Amino acid sequence: MEMNVVQRQTQGLAMTAKMQASLRILQMSQSDLTAHLAEATLENPCLEVRMPEVAPSVPSGLGGRTQNADFDPVAALAEGKPSLYQHVGRQVAQAFPHPAAQRVALAFAEVLEPAGWLGSPVDQVARAAGVPLVVAETVLARLQQFEPAGLFARSLTECLRLQAADKGLLTGSLG
Repeated sequence: MEMNVVQRQTQGLAMTAKMQASLRILQMSQSDLTAHLAEATLENPCLEVRMPEVAPSVPSGLGGRTQNADFDPVAALAEGKPSLYQHVGRQVAQAFPHPAAQRVALAFAEVLEPAGWLGSPVDQVARAAGVPLVVAETVLARLQQFEPAGLFARSLTECLRLQAADKGLLTGSLG
């Protein structure tokens, strides 16, 4: 008679009763949830249900027009504000009317980090744009005058210097 010892490991997911109850609550409509909460407060005297304060009503549309049922006010707010890259693109179009300078400026915009700092060294951007380093640095100096102050900075020190210069806080020896 031969005996073998075997060890196995299995992985499984068990849905507990608490998880199932939570899922049922999450799937309830507002009226069902209100009824469920009312029932729960009757069963448990320690529970207290307070109705939320009513928010002031918002006009239904511009100029009194009614909005359609698909209107999402949160999405409308988000749509109204341009992204950093759209903002920079508009400023580049205004500040650089010459196509060659605009191409270099857009090369800098492509390496812009979400925080507004440059994500690549100036010499690398100059090579990518096919221009000498001096031209790239000249374009960068103009880009660093864009709003908001500190945009296109290469370091925290440079960002703070740009912001201080924008506010007129630099002395003659530093700026």
